[in-house]
Amino acid sequence: MVAYRGTAGKPDFNFIYRDREQAEQKVAEWFKGLLQHKLFVVERRAEQNKAHTLNVGDVITNSWGYDQTNVDCYQITRKTEHFVWLKPIASKLVPHDGYSPMAGRVVPCPGEFIEGKPEEQHKASGESVGFKFGSGSKWDGKESLYCSWYA
Repeated sequence: MVAYRGTAGKPDFNFIYRDREQAEQKVAEWFKGLLQHKLFVVERRAEQNKAHTLNVGDVITNSWGYDQTNVDCYQITRKTEHFVWLKPIASKLVPHDGYSPMAGRVVPCPGEFIEGKPEEQHKASGESVGFKFGSGSKWDGKESLYCSWYA
């Protein structure tokens, strides 16, 4: 028995069965799996297309890096149902005992926009914002964020 999905050039499976009952069981499992995948895709798209809960003035933080941990801070300047416009804001380094001399904690500075940096449009969902690499989340206004700059 050979089964193809849609216009695929390669089969999903290609097996020989001893009897018809085993073959019919495999086909039933295969169709069940296809239906489950379709339902998963529909649910995920519905979740991604929900309107976000962010507001103008909210601070978004994006932590990224490989050998080091960088924290970028943004403030929402405009919004629509599915998008937000972010403008980079300054952040300050908070001294913290217990970290190496090349690591610390960062606190965003709302309202202190960085000169010369344009605002950018980003897709938002829930309390997170999509970036080219990863996603950022709404800052709670209290907690400082870990960063390091040694490589």
